[in-house]
Amino acid sequence: YFKDHPIQQEILTHTERWQAVSAGRRFGKGNLALRKSATIALRNPGCRIWVISPNYSFTQPMWDKAINAYGAMRIDGYKLIKKTKLKDRMIVFSNGSAMEFKSSVEPDSLRGAGDLMEFLIMDEAAYCEKEAWRAVRPALMDRKAPALFISTPNRNNPKNWFYDIWLRGQVNISSTCPICGGAGCDKCDFTGEIDIPNPSKKSAYRSWQYSSYDNPFIDDEEINSFIEDEGSDWSELDLRREIYAEFVGGEAVVFPYTSIKGCEEGYEEDFDPSYSYVIDRKSTRLNSSHTDISRMPS
Repeated sequence: YFKDHPIQQEILTHTERWQAVSAGRRFGKGNLALRKSATIALRNPGCRIWVISPNYSFTQPMWDKAINAYGAMRIDGYKLIKKTKLKDRMIVFSNGSAMEFKSSVEPDSLRGAGDLMEFLIMDEAAYCEKEAWRAVRPALMDRKAPALFISTPNRNNPKNWFYDIWLRGQVNISSTCPICGGAGCDKCDFTGEIDIPNPSKKSAYRSWQYSSYDNPFIDDEEINSFIEDEGSDWSELDLRREIYAEFVGGEAVVFPYTSIKGCEEGYEEDFDPSYSYVIDRKSTRLNSSHTDISRMPS
């Protein structure tokens, strides 16, 4: 059922216990989680797998995706799904393993099931309650069960607890170039940033960051068209979070994409000596650098 997604396949080869994927919209985060879940369920008969989403409504898309994917699968000629319990949001597999879909809204309801828990998925983790993770974490101790955190960054609080988890899996982090102070120079390839060792890195963690463009089954032109059509309602920060999965908040200028595009295209005008002209060069994450030219009355 699942298409061959090279990046997903690469992620699935890693064995770190705690894995976090920050990815743009339509990257394929859900399919990645379901591929990993199927493997674990089949290798551990009678186990439990939990999928925790921000609220009950959020469980529906992942539930539908799981039913469609697993319902089409056969193992040695037998259906992978033995039965489903819609009221309990539970899928029971042919070997006795079960997958349950839960909400993070009531963290205390996530206590228990530790003796059977083999794998945990935090779906749209950046929008889940942190208390949900704190409540369910002890349930993973019995079997030393791993967890996969998948999400785009939270719009209102990008560097929340999901970012903390993700950061622990990064070997290097970006830092302002000490030579140019972010203005751009030869040392930083004029990006204004350099990679330095991550002091928060922990050996049991691994994390990734991918954009919507990294899904090989979505045409880049379709994403470009979406940005062009809807850009007037999206700020630069929206695009960086939702498309590029960057953990950006109020540190960047908030302008609609169309305004930025208009400035990029610009138009020529004659020099007017009655004005003062100011040139300001900055580095960004979306482009290597940009130069602003503004004028004001002398």
